[in-house]
Amino acid sequence: MMTKYLNILLVLMLVFVSQSFGQKERKYIRSGNELYYEALDDSLQVDSALMQKAEVEYRKAIEKKPSTYEGRNNLANSLYRQEKYEEALKEWESLTSLNIDERKKSKLYHNIGNAHLMNSKLKESIEAYKNALRNYPNDTATKYNLAFAQSKLQEQQQQQKKNQQNKKNQNKDQHKKKQNQQQKQQQKKNQKQQSEKDKRKQQQQKAQQKPGEQKQGKKGEKGKKISKKDALRILKALQMDEKELQQKLKRRTKKSSNSEKTEKDW
Repeated sequence: MMTKYLNILLVLMLVFVSQSFGQKERKYIRSGNELYYEALDDSLQVDSALMQKAEVEYRKAIEKKPSTYEGRNNLANSLYRQEKYEEALKEWESLTSLNIDERKKSKLYHNIGNAHLMNSKLKESIEAYKNALRNYPNDTATKYNLAFAQSKLQEQQQQQKKNQQNKKNQNKDQHKKKQNQQQKQQQKKNQKQQSEKDKRKQQQQKAQQKPGEQKQGKKGEKGKKISKKDALRILKALQMDEKELQQKLKRRTKKSSNSEKTEKDW
């Protein structure tokens, strides 16, 4: 009998402790919510200091009751408002495994999509929005966000395709420019080789010419000199003429002498 009373007392104590922790958890959630909405008074700008305080209150609530859906969801919201998107994602993704109704699960996936969108992860955000609509097909905000993410992804893909085409054209132009430069360099090289070849040919031709021909080539037709053979022939002709002249002179001298003798005889 005594054991029975002890068990009843233990159960009552556990219920009391649970309610006490539950009340403290609710207290921190309410405090966090007040700070959260106060931080959002100006819809154009979030008061980061107040939002950080709200985050602290939500974490206190989770410490008291780790399984609290509301505390963890609100914590993720406060993290998202502080642009801590990766931390918010972890909280929301962990909540999707809980046994909750489809409307709540749709909201979780909607928020997950928003966090991915803010991180510029368009494919992941699109998949999250689709999961949200699978749980609650009539959510207008999710439909709008899905269409927006899909249009942004299409723009991104088109831009990537355009960039790839531009890069391809740029590479093509650079290749063509390089080919033109190589062709010009080859032409210059060929011209230089031809010039050197012509120069060597002229030098060889000049080396093969006779000394008289080289001088003749330099002075031209007007200033060319007679060959040695021609000079000997001319000299021989002159010697013959001189010899003949001497013989004529001898004959004349002899004739004159004979004439003088004849006159004396008379």
